[in-house]
Amino acid sequence: RKRAEAAENVATKIQALAWVIVGGFVVYQSDMINVMLQSPDVNRFWFNVAAGCFATNCVLCAYLTIWLPYVQRIYIEWNVYCPRVIPTMTIVGIVCGFS
Repeated sequence: RKRAEAAENVATKIQALAWVIVGGFVVYQSDMINVMLQSPDVNRFWFNVAAGCFATNCVLCAYLTIWLPYVQRIYIEWNVYCPRVIPTMTIVGIVCGFS
C-alpha cells in the first residue's frame, strides 16, 4: 500500500514536470514573450486587463496555498477561514478568460 502511494506520487511529479517542459517549449517556439511585449497586433487594453486578472489570481492562490498554512499556520478549510476568496478568484478568472 505504501509502495503504491509512493509510485503514484512519483508518477504525478513526472507528469507535472512533463507539462512544465511542454509549456516552456511552446512559449519558446512561439516566441510568445516578444509577441506579447512588442507586437502591434496585441490590443494593449485587453492584454493589461487579462494580465492584471492573472496576477490577482496568482496572488490569491499564493495566499491560500503558502501564506495561510506556512506563515500564519492556519489549517482550517479555506471556505471557513476566508469564504470570499474562491468566489473572487472565480469571477476574476472569468473576466481574465473573456479579456
